[in-house]
This record gives sequence, structure tokens and C-alpha cells, in this order.
Amino acid sequence: MKVRYLLDECVPAQLDQALRSRHAEVDFVRVGGAGGPKKETQDPELLLWVEAHRRLLVTRDKNTMPSHVVRHKAAGHTTWGVLYIHESQRVRDAAIDLARIAEGLT
Repeated sequence: MKVRYLLDECVPAQLDQALRSRHAEVDFVRVGGAGGPKKETQDPELLLWVEAHRRLLVTRDKNTMPSHVVRHKAAGHTTWGVLYIHESQRVRDAAIDLARIAEGLT
């Protein structure tokens, strides 16, 4: 199965450009972008969206997202994964990591 990502709006927009220019094979959409949920979608709805669309959520939200994931799973839902990108990680390195994950799991 091909890995597909949803980039949370808290992830730097420069990651989009890095993925498009250097890793065009990576399948991703962004919150607020074409094909993704609308901007300012609340975390519980994002988790339902990624579940329904079979996408792995990429986020920097370490404050509220973990508790939402716990509640999502406790309610009997599943996730295709939630990947946290540390604030100190360079965009270029994050793009490489996402491409490697996608390559390794296809």
C-alpha cells in the first residue's frame, strides 16, 4: 500500500515546495489546500478525515494532538499513523524523511 500524507497546517509550508521539487513521487495534501480538509479544521475532525482518506497525519502539534489521538482510538477509530516533526528539524530533512518512509512502505 502506498503511503499518503496529510500535512497539518502547523507544518511549515516550505515542506510542500521541498516535496514537490525534490520528491514529486510523494503523495500529500495539506490542510487548507487542494484535496485536503479546510483550514482550521479541529483535531478530532482531522483524525476522522485521515482515517476516511487513509492518510498518515504529519504534524508539529505536540500540545493537543496526542490527547485527541488517544480519544480517537478509545472511541473505536483507527489511524494510518501520526508523525510528529520536531520544530528543530530542517524542512529539507523532513522532506527526505517523508520520502524515505513512503519508499520503504510501498
